[in-house]
Amino acid sequence: MIAANPLPEQLQAVWYAAITGAGLGALYDLFRMIRWWSKSRLMELLLDLLFSVVSAVALFVLVTAVTQLRVRGFLLLGFVLGWFLWSRLAGRPFRWLLQKTGGMLCAAGSVFQHLCFLPVQLYRKHANFLEKITKK
Repeated sequence: MIAANPLPEQLQAVWYAAITGAGLGALYDLFRMIRWWSKSRLMELLLDLLFSVVSAVALFVLVTAVTQLRVRGFLLLGFVLGWFLWSRLAGRPFRWLLQKTGGMLCAAGSVFQHLCFLPVQLYRKHANFLEKITKK
């Protein structure tokens, strides 16, 4: 940062922090939907760990690249502002879209699962029929 006029650089840092906060909000929504679909405690643990690591890396990159290792309170304020704007403005349609596509993917997965097991079911039925014939 230039010491002569730090205000434009600070505003740019707040802007980057808000964008990062919004991106982390989108990632959180995506992980939340995956957690709802999987219903697994292990998957929940892994997604929480991954989100924590991504958040820490994003904060580290923001602090080192934008503010040259000067942690400022306005960076955290920018994170919160970006997260809030994401959740109130763009997050609602994004979550709605994820719910609709998730329902379609689950339904497609259910159909695909039945189609995959159809030959196995036919084989079992055929094997039972052959078994009955050979016993007589």
